[in-house]
Amino acid sequence: MKHIFFISFLVIQLYTSYSQIQIWLNDGFILETANYRIDTSNQQVFYLNKKFKVKNIEQSIVFAIIDKNDTIIFQQPSNMTITQSFHFLKGVNEGYKYKNFSILLSNFGLGLSSSFFLPQIGFTGIYTFIPNIISTIAFGSINVKDKNIPIQNSYYQKGYKISSKKKKLLLATEGSLAGLITGSLILYLLKN
Repeated sequence: MKHIFFISFLVIQLYTSYSQIQIWLNDGFILETANYRIDTSNQQVFYLNKKFKVKNIEQSIVFAIIDKNDTIIFQQPSNMTITQSFHFLKGVNEGYKYKNFSILLSNFGLGLSSSFFLPQIGFTGIYTFIPNIISTIAFGSINVKDKNIPIQNSYYQKGYKISSKKKKLLLATEGSLAGLITGSLILYLLKN
């Protein structure tokens, strides 16, 4: 058993030491790999994932391939310079990490209360979703203020705003659905 653990640990260490190449995707996600190959005839990029399996993605969704020294090995043609694109994608990547629990909690409370109170005044079924949909759209349409964005670079800020907006919509939707489900279950248990 000790040998299996040691061999597993050794394989993980070898992979992490060799996974020095990053494949940056157009949506801001970063894939780390030890090896890759670009097949220009099929417009595919093949890479080795963390489970040592060969995966492929379309070349059109790959923005750049960067080595451990931040040297760009491959880049798709773009109307931005390499530095501008790098900042934009870094902002997109960081924007997906946006956290605002007040959005989640307020929409949870709205979902919970709408599942309780709207049926009391005659609105049932699909009508209980309307306040939650309006709230989700409202939260998603509000941009993050520039002073709250960690890096003050216009391209980074553009990327950050795009992905943080998506994250806010997701948080608001999750909160609303959780509140509606919880409220409906509580209401059902109270009636029975």
